[in-house]
Amino acid sequence: MLDWLNALSAAERVFLYVAAPASLVMVIQTVMLFFGASDSGLDSDVSGLGGADLDAAGDFDAGGVPDAEFYEAGVGAGLQFITLRGVIVLLTVFGWTGLCAMQAGLGLSAAVALAAGLGLGALIGVAYLVRAVLRLQAVHPLNYRAALGQSANVYLTIPPKGEGSGKVMLTLGGALREYDAVTHGDAPIKTGQTVRVTDLTNGSVMVVEKE
Repeated sequence: MLDWLNALSAAERVFLYVAAPASLVMVIQTVMLFFGASDSGLDSDVSGLGGADLDAAGDFDAGGVPDAEFYEAGVGAGLQFITLRGVIVLLTVFGWTGLCAMQAGLGLSAAVALAAGLGLGALIGVAYLVRAVLRLQAVHPLNYRAALGQSANVYLTIPPKGEGSGKVMLTLGGALREYDAVTHGDAPIKTGQTVRVTDLTNGSVMVVEKE
């Protein structure tokens, strides 16, 4: 293994250094995706699909919080390709394709072009796959109020004092998914910390505090 690494050219090492960490992150994402035995885990990228028209309709209680939201069939009129999962897939495919191409004897320019093409193709494919999954879930009730009082793990750092949103991983409706989250505390809540859902805002954004 060390002999193989030492034999790599500088360009091949760059491809490897892109592919290896991206692959590790993708494996971690996949494990987290299936940890909740989700049949719909790909909707963890819903927040990144800014162009997907998720029209929510449902029953609201007196406080204006939906007891359940139903995603209607108007999902996905547009696509947003730049999501965390999509970028990770792009980097993984780009890195390994470029490395394999150069190992097969292609020049640097040809390897970069091939890797970039396949990487962008993978990025677009992930976006369409997520949209397809959303359409399959077009009428899928999700009771956000069931999250109240539950513990969650912070996936992306949550800014303090409601100055922005982060993301938490939470099992809801039998599936582990990412949800937008805010906190009213004075300090940011960093990735990996455990929080408790205390309220909801804008229907589906979790208001959390550190446990």
